[in-house]
Amino acid sequence: MTVQPLYRGTGRADRAKHGPARGIFRVRRGIFPIPPITVRDGGHITRLGAGALVQPACGTEPADAPGVLRNALLVCGILSSLLYVAMTALIPLQWEGYSSASQTISELSAIGAPTRTVWTLPGALYTVLVTAFGWGVWRSSGPNRALGIVGRLIVLYGSLGLLWPFAPMHQREVIAAGGGTASDTFHLVLASVTVSVMLLSIGVGAATFGRRFRYYSIASLVTLALFGAMTFLDAPRLAAGLPTPRLGVWERINIGVFLAWVVVLAVAVLRAGRDPDRGHAARILVVDDERLIRWSLGQALGRHGCAVKEAANAQEAQAALRSDSFDAIVLDYRLPDTADLELLRLVRALSPRSHVVMMTAFGTSEMIDEATGLGASCVLEKPLDLDAACRVILHS
Repeated sequence: MTVQPLYRGTGRADRAKHGPARGIFRVRRGIFPIPPITVRDGGHITRLGAGALVQPACGTEPADAPGVLRNALLVCGILSSLLYVAMTALIPLQWEGYSSASQTISELSAIGAPTRTVWTLPGALYTVLVTAFGWGVWRSSGPNRALGIVGRLIVLYGSLGLLWPFAPMHQREVIAAGGGTASDTFHLVLASVTVSVMLLSIGVGAATFGRRFRYYSIASLVTLALFGAMTFLDAPRLAAGLPTPRLGVWERINIGVFLAWVVVLAVAVLRAGRDPDRGHAARILVVDDERLIRWSLGQALGRHGCAVKEAANAQEAQAALRSDSFDAIVLDYRLPDTADLELLRLVRALSPRSHVVMMTAFGTSEMIDEATGLGASCVLEKPLDLDAACRVILHS
């Protein structure tokens, strides 16, 4: 076993009162002793003394097969959007006289359209891919309830694709001549439900990740509302047999916005990281006034596939909690701009669903009882063994 010292000392606030500590160490391989760790689990407090043995997680476990499956499912979202773009670009070439600017995508699979049979197979493949993507988002949601809802909505959106073959529209000439049937009515109802699910997915999705994704989702909704209104205004002209010079443009912009949003969501979930034991995106906030402690712990958690954000004080921690959601928060006991457990109380109010792991250099039994009573999952005593700390944080 190789042990490499990283830094001597604890947080500035603790060090100013109690002096330097023994140091922080990175254990590279093997089974190793860990420093004292107090863990609260199911209402019971267990204190693991120095010398307890823990098997490190980094680089010693087999590949996460469920994680590979999740990644494959998420990639299906990207492939589904690329497939749909290819369908709308290439299939119209099989219909001489078709205009992508003035005609809708639904007309490519209309009854009697020369491209109806060509559309069927890739359309079915799109349904499979986007449904698989929704399942992958659902599996990746973990405690992120909004992301779980989005996954379910996308599964519903994909499942609606199974109904489209039973709800084809007639060609516009037939509809204008009064030849429409119940199939055309079903087509309109199914289109309305599908658009509603798309809007709900993006709306709920705005709450899944940070501020940038939220703003992007809101911009997508505004774009859909604008061009959706223009599509709605042009639609009666199709039924009346009147020219619709831009109807296809408005519709393709709407669908393109959703396809792009699916790709961005897939990338966001893929980049968010996975908890190797629970199988969901692990977003962790590390709050400590020592920059090297934040960096070292962030690097160690990053090797587990976690997405880590740092905060140097209580003010930065509050700003991060107001702009992002986190699965776990690693919180130093004493920070220069807050009193002891005051930030823990605020963290529990701002992010009640997040697991909180406390760190301290000189924790007393009274402090541990108070911290766990306020909702901390466990208390780690400094100096930290990074691999052991990662194991505890990921299991918190």
